[in-house]
Amino acid sequence: MKMINVIIFIAALLLNKAFSNDTSRHQDNSTVLTKYFYIYDWPEFMSDVWPPENTTLHAETPYRHDFRPNDGAGKCIATDIGYFSTWQFALYRLSIARLRTSEYRTLDPALASAFIIPFDLGVHSFIDHRNGKVRVASPHGWRAVEYLKEATKSPIFWRRNGHDHFVLFSVTSHQIIGIGAKVFLTQTCMNCSVLTIETTPTNTARKYYSGKSKKWWFAVPYPSSFHLWEGIRSPSWESPGRPLMAVFIGSLHTQTVASNQLRRRLFADCQRESHLNSSRRCAAFDTEHTDAAMLQQSDNLLLYRQSVFCLAPPGDSLTRKSLFDSLLAGCIPVVFCSATISQYAWHLPQPKLPQDTLGEVSVYIPRQSVAEDGLNFLDVLANISSTTIASMQRHIAALAPSLQYSVVPPGYGPEYDPVNVANKEKKRRGKLRQRGHNEVPQPPVKFRGNVWRPPQRDAVDVMVEHMLDPRTIEPLEGFTANEWQALQVAQQDVNLVTPSYTGYLDAASAAKAEKRPLPAAHPPPRSAVR
Repeated sequence: MKMINVIIFIAALLLNKAFSNDTSRHQDNSTVLTKYFYIYDWPEFMSDVWPPENTTLHAETPYRHDFRPNDGAGKCIATDIGYFSTWQFALYRLSIARLRTSEYRTLDPALASAFIIPFDLGVHSFIDHRNGKVRVASPHGWRAVEYLKEATKSPIFWRRNGHDHFVLFSVTSHQIIGIGAKVFLTQTCMNCSVLTIETTPTNTARKYYSGKSKKWWFAVPYPSSFHLWEGIRSPSWESPGRPLMAVFIGSLHTQTVASNQLRRRLFADCQRESHLNSSRRCAAFDTEHTDAAMLQQSDNLLLYRQSVFCLAPPGDSLTRKSLFDSLLAGCIPVVFCSATISQYAWHLPQPKLPQDTLGEVSVYIPRQSVAEDGLNFLDVLANISSTTIASMQRHIAALAPSLQYSVVPPGYGPEYDPVNVANKEKKRRGKLRQRGHNEVPQPPVKFRGNVWRPPQRDAVDVMVEHMLDPRTIEPLEGFTANEWQALQVAQQDVNLVTPSYTGYLDAASAAKAEKRPLPAAHPPPRSAVR
């Protein structure tokens, strides 16, 4: 028991540091950074790993061609409010488009204090880049290994042994990736920090990466379907009225037993109360358990803008895209695991205490109290005062722009410079001739400038501020073997004993964890406790 308490204590220290709300220094929109980042100049096929527009997609692919337009924001559904058919795994495409037009980008690596890897390795491992078929493979991963190994020979690129490098990981940290991408992360880019849509309890890689990924894995927002763009007239979080008390849109058949139990209870309570109590109007919609399911619910998703509260229960993992869809629709998310909010410390305000029910922008109801103890979530929501609700809505309106990925208008960025365009077009035509294809000229896009700034500070601005902060990549020497062991033990035990995580470890891993002897805990250095 004493050893378990030590482990939990270490986990608490790690969580306190990793998920601490150290965002106050980034809240001033007038912040001017004096450092720059460099994006490696790798072939475009490393960056664009989504199936080409005109290809026939595999019958069982989760991908849709409607996801591709507007730099990954997808096809526009409602222009006035910036509502798009956005894939939940569009993090890389949306972010790299913004990074390429950032005022903090430099084309001179000698001036850079951070380096961006232009490889969408998460999506590349998830679907085939030719037809979208689901797979666990990453042929481009071996190319990435070669390209970065070449960079390690440079005193400019590798002056910090890769500790100042960042990877954009479009899928969650829990997903298995292809061997090429895995080798890239655990051997060549082992010192790189990773930005992912969902991370682990300790903000570090999970054991799957063999203890060789020695930096932090930070959680950044899932790409929402709402974006600021040139054609917007009214922000999505502004709504003329919210006649619904609550809404739930999601599948009742996830891959996690604990999630299914909770979701079915929420669904049943919502439907029953709507029939019994007219003052508790609650809408619930059961969807297919697919990535494209929300596309089929595009009209229902707009109900988020008509509801005061939006239910965001865990699914296959602790959080989901709907958390950010809710916030960007001005709807107060109701979460059932505290880690749904706490892992996004860069972007979301954190509760003062983990057990606090009311945060600045969310409501927390413990999963067990609903799924196991029979608490009706609508009773909790009905007891929240109108004054508190209004305060939360004001906080959401102020925060919302920094949670979305703004759509860059065509023509911005060095890639559209006429000289660069001419050189790329020459290379493209040369390759077509080599393959015996006809030369089809690409329609020109008018060059509008190297830099584009979004109308309001967005999610990528927040990411850039942190990537350029030297404290983000501490410890510069990475984790020692003993420190990594402590992190892994802490991560495993948080999964097993913390209410927010219990039930989300697969049965085989849980059984194995419970049987293993507890190794001696080696507390991480002060600089590693986040």
